[in-house]
Amino acid sequence: MYKHPCSVSGPKMGAGALILWSALSAAQAQTPPSTGADERPGTLIAVLSGDWNNDGAPDAAVLQRGGDAFADLLVLSGDPVYGLQSYAHLRDLVFAGMMGGQLPGLVARSDSSFALHSENTGIGRNAWMQDITIAWRQGGFVVAGFTYSTYDRLDVDAGGTCDVNLLTGGYELTLGQLDAKVQRGTGADRAFPLTALRDGYAPAVCAPLIGG
Repeated sequence: MYKHPCSVSGPKMGAGALILWSALSAAQAQTPPSTGADERPGTLIAVLSGDWNNDGAPDAAVLQRGGDAFADLLVLSGDPVYGLQSYAHLRDLVFAGMMGGQLPGLVARSDSSFALHSENTGIGRNAWMQDITIAWRQGGFVVAGFTYSTYDRLDVDAGGTCDVNLLTGGYELTLGQLDAKVQRGTGADRAFPLTALRDGYAPAVCAPLIGG
């Protein structure tokens, strides 16, 4: 955070720089210290940057609080002249609770992809974790992969995992833990534009695990 210098050496600040410095300092002074999680819409949860479209200008992904217990995903495409430009703003996309084990996040995957992570491992009998892989392909961001896992705190043989490569359709579905039944194959679900992603999305092959 910003600290007021006791003295300034070197070239003098211009008037514009002094005004900006004063505004930032005043804003900092007026901002009360954090006393816990902030539930207000727009509050930042996570930020990730990478040149996913390989054009030399860094792109960015931002998770921020949206509606009740949900988070918005903002994806921005870097422009070498104008900086970050809005690519997509997906509202109330993933679960974002206010307790431990409920915070979504952003995970780097490769030079051209990242994952949107969400979970509920903090409370309840059934815990789950989900990763949606987002990649730059053929001139746009697409939903390229889906991974879901769940377990039952009382039934050690319940739960399983579902992992789908939406670029190829290949999947692996595991049902159960101790006596796991594994299915592998190629499903009908394929990659689709990021702008079409909505809360609750899951490939059809994962229905035996997730339901629906």
